[in-house]
Amino acid sequence: MTISKGQLWERPADPNIAPTPTTSDADAAAKASRSADGAPAVLRLAAGDLLNTMGYESTPEPLVGLEFSMDLGFVSVDGAAPAPFVSHLVARNRLWAGQCLVAMNAAWVGDLYLGPRAHPNDGLLDITFGTLNWQQRLLARKRARLGTHVPHPNLTTKRVKDFEFELDASTPLYLDGQPIGAGKHIMLSLAPDEFKVVT
Repeated sequence: MTISKGQLWERPADPNIAPTPTTSDADAAAKASRSADGAPAVLRLAAGDLLNTMGYESTPEPLVGLEFSMDLGFVSVDGAAPAPFVSHLVARNRLWAGQCLVAMNAAWVGDLYLGPRAHPNDGLLDITFGTLNWQQRLLARKRARLGTHVPHPNLTTKRVKDFEFELDASTPLYLDGQPIGAGKHIMLSLAPDEFKVVT
């Protein structure tokens, strides 16, 4: 069940389940699929923007025995099969020139707080898209470290479960920080409570 206001996110973890270790957000996305019997994957994160969003620099050693339900994002680019992501999809050119789009399940992209309202278990993706001139990009880059780059008159924000968008031109894409080529037609969706993280 996705988190609700005033409700605790964490729950005691089942001590009999050994979480699958992951090394990055991209690795976690690759391992987040449900098992053949429909049970959610249980992961342990070592690094990444999802872990940072949870408030950890690294997972405690030994495990403290807390379990967190997580949503899983999916993106289909130009009609290709959907690919999973745990933290974010970013569509941008070099130096963020031209039209950009970010879809946030986590709050962070490296040191940029691009999803200040994003929560990885609220059942929604936080979408921001638009075009900034070079002066606006310089200011936005500074403000994005604090999450104060929005609201902005040239940026549109949405909080949605599903989203379809056509970029002005084929644009480089990054899924959980990894380049996945370029594309123009973006279809996004979110699967609530799709996997779990244990700390």
